[in-house]
Amino acid sequence: FTPTLRLDVPFAFNLGVTNFGPATANDVLLTVDIPPTLDIAIDDPSLDNCEHVDTQVECRWDSILAGSFRTDASLLLTARSLGEVRLTASVTSSTPEVDPDVESNQFGRTMSVLEAVPGDIRGSTEPDLAGTLVLAYRDRDGYVPTAFTVIGADGQFNLADIPGGRYRLLFYPPAGSGYALEWTFDQRTRADADRITLRGDGSSRVIGEQRLEAEATVTGSVESPSGGAIPAAAVALYRVESPWVPLMWVKTDTRGGFRFDRLPEGRYQIVATPPGGSSRWWGGPNRAGATVLDLGPGDEITAITFVF
Repeated sequence: FTPTLRLDVPFAFNLGVTNFGPATANDVLLTVDIPPTLDIAIDDPSLDNCEHVDTQVECRWDSILAGSFRTDASLLLTARSLGEVRLTASVTSSTPEVDPDVESNQFGRTMSVLEAVPGDIRGSTEPDLAGTLVLAYRDRDGYVPTAFTVIGADGQFNLADIPGGRYRLLFYPPAGSGYALEWTFDQRTRADADRITLRGDGSSRVIGEQRLEAEATVTGSVESPSGGAIPAAAVALYRVESPWVPLMWVKTDTRGGFRFDRLPEGRYQIVATPPGGSSRWWGGPNRAGATVLDLGPGDEITAITFVF
């Protein structure tokens, strides 16, 4: 991988192990030593063959056939100080055999760490998406993005002079546009969105044209048993696969009405809470029994009524 790192800019890389033979290597252990000025984390939590132990990362394979190459050790490296840093690794095996090339079991690389230089992420959309917000989230961001911009009348956008890092972009179209919000590229959730890497060396990234799907909408009301409106009730919309944080929430208007628009296709559940009252899920006594709304592009659901 590149011998140059940028300060505080994460860099993803894979470590590979090749068995040059002549026999199968069993109980293979790859050990990566972590210098104090580097943060190293396992980049893909789904890879259960690696673990972070104190000042090392250890990756294990039951066996590697002679002539085979294994690369499923995905790590994320972040430099925390300027200067030079040396990364070392070693690999061992329980196979009782004389290794014809012992030196190849050791790895070392000295890397320079330079100041990060802001860069740009540019792209285009359909021209009728003018006014759409483009929000740029790094992995460490919560609800507040690192940067944002607005798509121009020509369908172009430019997230200028932003720090290096790995970004997911959220496209949030204006109300009434008829389009649903989406993450890069054509993804419905932040977790599924592809990352865009900005190296922190002043370079720019240009992404392909982003297209948004037709929005789905959900409207309804919160009422008393006599049919009277309940204004200022909180109504939250949850994705079925997101148990804790709602995708959107609104308060009912003076007529007790609510509306969710710009919804991407997906499966949703709704809960309402009147002022000073208890929450109630639509279609069931609790979330486990609540009705699931299966929305496709352009769907409109209007028959959602809560009675308190």
